[in-house]
Amino acid sequence: MYTILQEYETGSLRKDHHERWYNMHLWCPIVDRCFSYVDDMDTIRDESCSIASGIRKNANRTASGVNKMERQKVGRRGDFILRTSSNLEFGGAEAGRTYKTDKGTKWLVESGLKLPKLLKDMIVQLASNAEWSTPVLRNLKTIGFVHADCRQMLLELDCPEGYVCRLSRGNIFKVADSIVTHTTETLPLIAVTWRAKETIQECLNIVRRRTVKIDDEKEVLRIIRSAGSNKPSKMADNNIIIPDCFGTPLKKKAILNQKNSFSCA
Repeated sequence: MYTILQEYETGSLRKDHHERWYNMHLWCPIVDRCFSYVDDMDTIRDESCSIASGIRKNANRTASGVNKMERQKVGRRGDFILRTSSNLEFGGAEAGRTYKTDKGTKWLVESGLKLPKLLKDMIVQLASNAEWSTPVLRNLKTIGFVHADCRQMLLELDCPEGYVCRLSRGNIFKVADSIVTHTTETLPLIAVTWRAKETIQECLNIVRRRTVKIDDEKEVLRIIRSAGSNKPSKMADNNIIIPDCFGTPLKKKAILNQKNSFSCA
């Protein structure tokens, strides 16, 4: 809050800035500081590669006996990733310099394609880490932020029923450019960020327990039976495994380069 008050005093929020300026002066003090209170949670910035996305991209990679081994693919880069020390990811963000409308190309691509796919990869990673326990899957949530200029929108992805994931988009909030409208504009944005932090804290606790109720005898018995074995226990046969995201179609230039590489080999 003190950092935002300084920006009010200097009047810098009335001017246009680069994307990195907004990350340093607004989103780091608001978002990063908020999630710093979550135990064992790091906020990774500067276009870090997602581990969950990398797992999905390399799922079919195997050792090659004749041809050259396929190169390991890196995960999708995000402007912000929430990651624990055990490399479990719970959220991410995409940021931009300017905001025109919610129908702008960059806003639509990041809020409707890039970030939802990243959140889907993360929820698959978390559910897989919990051995696809249905009680865990039904209570998991991954969160994402779309930042542009002084504006923020929250995305939440969960899987409450069946195999289909549900994406919820919140309202677009704005950091006020003056202390006069701080109560009506900035405070709701901070409240939404704090609510997202509580959601992640709850999901982290669920993943650590691997069950919603610590006294769930069936879940505890399933974990004991499957310990030390690669085969899933009988109780795990009815667990729902949600599918991965589809890969992004290659552009014409990438397809031509791929064909040329095979012909050279």
